[in-house]
Amino acid sequence: MVWGKAGSTTLTATGNAMTVSSLPNSVFGMALGTHTAGGTDIKLNGDTSSNYAVRRNTTGSSSENTNAGVSDAYITDSRSNPHFNVTYFCNISGEEKLWINHNVHQGSSGAGNAMYREEAVGKWTGTGVITSFEYHNWSGSTYASGDNVSVLGSDITPAAAVPAVPFGDAVSDVPDYTRAEITDTRKMYSLRPTSVTLTDDFSSSSGYTFGTGNSISGGVLTCRPASTSLGFTKALGFTLDNDKWVMRIHGWEVQSGYSWSSSMVYMFGFSDQSGLVAYNGSGNNFGFQIFNRNSGGMINNVRSKLNGTGGTGGNSSVGEGGTNLVVGTKYYIECKRTSATSGELRIYSDSDFTTLHSTAYISDATMNAATGLDYFSLQAQTGGGTHVVNIDKIVVYNGVTEADEGGWKEKGTT
Repeated sequence: MVWGKAGSTTLTATGNAMTVSSLPNSVFGMALGTHTAGGTDIKLNGDTSSNYAVRRNTTGSSSENTNAGVSDAYITDSRSNPHFNVTYFCNISGEEKLWINHNVHQGSSGAGNAMYREEAVGKWTGTGVITSFEYHNWSGSTYASGDNVSVLGSDITPAAAVPAVPFGDAVSDVPDYTRAEITDTRKMYSLRPTSVTLTDDFSSSSGYTFGTGNSISGGVLTCRPASTSLGFTKALGFTLDNDKWVMRIHGWEVQSGYSWSSSMVYMFGFSDQSGLVAYNGSGNNFGFQIFNRNSGGMINNVRSKLNGTGGTGGNSSVGEGGTNLVVGTKYYIECKRTSATSGELRIYSDSDFTTLHSTAYISDATMNAATGLDYFSLQAQTGGGTHVVNIDKIVVYNGVTEADEGGWKEKGTT
């Protein structure tokens, strides 16, 4: 059992009641109250009917006061000096609610004057769970501004504490580039900001426009650049930097049953066109190609291509006849724009983007025409062939040339 704060009320003006509402359901509760003056009773769930009973003793007197069937179940006498209440209550659904109250009155000020004490036990016949607790001034006088009641619950999970040295995942209020020293390992860490601008795990197809054979289902984007399809498009919600950005594609997997045609071409990446556009159609785009060619046996080729004017000029390509890709195997692709006129393509075999499978580089002065890119797209050729690819996720890092997820990084490591 862990005690946690369920609520608190501090008066900002004089008043006859201090209430904490919307209490969570806890088996046990504890209320703490400070009162400048007056006499106090307890009300639960705002009940003012005769559903209370109290037994009370003052300063160890041999006599007890008993009140039953009352609406003012008072727990303290009315006095002009400050007093402090602690009320423990049991909150079991379907049962009458029992409480124990301890109170101390200051009495006259000064160490030479002893205080008063009062003990009380009581019950409320309501069987519903307690959702509000109230200290009420029954004596006709008022509580003062600044008087307070605070309620604790027994079944409340407290908010996670922020460690003295902010390390781990709770870093939302820690400035970027904060440095931490871990004393037991003698290692130094720096909190680096994330450069992620967009993540799409394809949990929804909202905002996408699909050509034939392209779709999102079960968290997977299916791409089919072929004669019957012009791919897909979706607004990014921002415009890519004209000089630098990184796109990472997780789980690129070529599906079996493909066919290849010499006229099959496509661009996977970004465009300034909102609609479905053919590879050799209008608009600017910047991206890459990976295609599989079946010629004398399966030869899987890597090809990168970055196009400044939608396929009509400024084309450069490298990597054709490159390292084989295996159909049915997931790959992890990083496509970069490293300047207005250059880009890179890297293919990795692991989700950490550390095991390099193959690389391609591009540099062409005409690529600086590819500006205003604000759509994630697949622009397919209208020729023959079928090449189906499934993708698990894309992450875009805008305005940088190196992908960085952020977080605590050990000093001296990448």
